Parts: sequence; C-alpha cells; structure tokens
Amino acid sequence: MTCGNGMIYRNRTCNNPSPSDGGKNCQGVDNESSVCNLGDCPVDGHWGLWSSVRCSVTCEKKTMFLGKMSQIVKRCRQKQKNRWRMEESKKIEKEEYHEVKKQR
Repeated sequence: MTCGNGMIYRNRTCNNPSPSDGGKNCQGVDNESSVCNLGDCPVDGHWGLWSSVRCSVTCEKKTMFLGKMSQIVKRCRQKQKNRWRMEESKKIEKEEYHEVKKQR
C-alpha cells in the first residue's frame, strides 16, 4: 500500500531465551496492531453536470401597421449586445393581414 489508512501488525516470541527447566513464560502480550496513514491517495477529477442550455439570440414576430399596409417583421437580438436586428420582413395589405392572423 502506498497511500491511505492501513494497519501495522507486529508480534514477538518468547525465545530470548526460551523458558526452560521450570522457568516462567514471558510476561505481556505477544502481538500489537495500530493504524497507520501513508498520506492522502490521489483523487482524479471528473466533470460535473452541464449547465442549462441558453441561446444567445431572442427572436419575435411583430406586425407594424402603416396606413392601409401592414408589415410582419421578425426581429432578433443578441443577449450580449441587446440590439435588435431585422431577420425578415414582409409587407401585406390590411385585409391580407387578417387572413394571416386567422391561419395561426
């Protein structure tokens, strides 16, 4: 093991010298263990969730009345610049406008 928590174990034997001729056995424990830490293990980075989708352009259709004539205009603006720009424009007569409105 090269990182993280682990255990250290050690033991000993009663053999220096071993008891003999009625001598007593060694006093105390014959093994020990303890926790060891060899340092933090490396953690690889992983991507988080994607942010929500946001379009940089907002568009709308408007009808502009100019006397007998009307104009349907699609205009868009970029959110960063906050300026409108015309995408498409179609001039129609007022009567035709009412027909277009009914079709939607």
